[in-house]
Order: sequence, then C-alpha cells, then structure tokens
Amino acid sequence: MLERFCCGEERVKFSIRLMASLVAFVAFSAEGADVTGDWAATIVTAVGERDYTYVFRQNGAKLIGTARSQDGVVAISNGFVNNKTITFDENVTVEGRRAVLEYTGELVSDTEIKFKRQVKGAPSSVIQFVATRGGTSPR
Repeated sequence: MLERFCCGEERVKFSIRLMASLVAFVAFSAEGADVTGDWAATIVTAVGERDYTYVFRQNGAKLIGTARSQDGVVAISNGFVNNKTITFDENVTVEGRRAVLEYTGELVSDTEIKFKRQVKGAPSSVIQFVATRGGTSPR
C-alpha cells in the first residue's frame, strides 16, 4: 500500500486531498461562534457582589445587547466578536460620574465566556469573571 503513495499521480492526489481536509478543518475551527442569547454572571466588585445578565445579539462580527444588574439595564456599545474573542463597552454612571467599563472575553465553550472587565483608562481596575449561557446567575 505504501508503494501506491510513493510517487506520481497518486501521491499528488493524496497531497491535494490532505491539504483540502486541513483547510476545511482550519476554516471550521476559526469560524466565530454565535454568542446570541442570555448570559449570567456574578461579579465581585469593591462594593460587593453584583448579579449581571447580558443579553447578546450577534450579526456577523457585530454584537449588540444589554447588561442588566441591580443598578438597571444599559445598552452595550462597541460590541464585536472575532473568532472566540468578545469585546464591548458598558457606559455607567456611579455617584454622578460617568465611566466606561471595557469588557474582553474569550468563549471557552458554547456555555462559558471568561471575561476581564476594567474601567477605561484604569488598568489596575481589572476584574475577572465567568459568564454562563442560560440566563441564571452562576452562584
């Protein structure tokens, strides 16, 4: 059987099939996942735990939706999905001051996103948390 692939036309055909299979595998693996749906998280902040529900709607690479917590509902902005990376902003007002919370997440499975959140311009404010698909807080 090995002689069949040692030279000539059969070897070329085998190489082409192998390359086509690899290209298809890489294309399938690199395809961005759809994060549309409800995601829940409990975030530990300086003022205590906050339960969040994120409602995402994805259209290609664009991400829109809302962030809901005890403080109310806020529309997310600048939302994007690039393969397994999710980014968006949440504009908040705390004690009369406006701030932008920047989110960067990695989709680790169909049901889990590992997020980092920070106040824009304050790298020391990073908070890490996990959001789970399904709409109930993962406590």
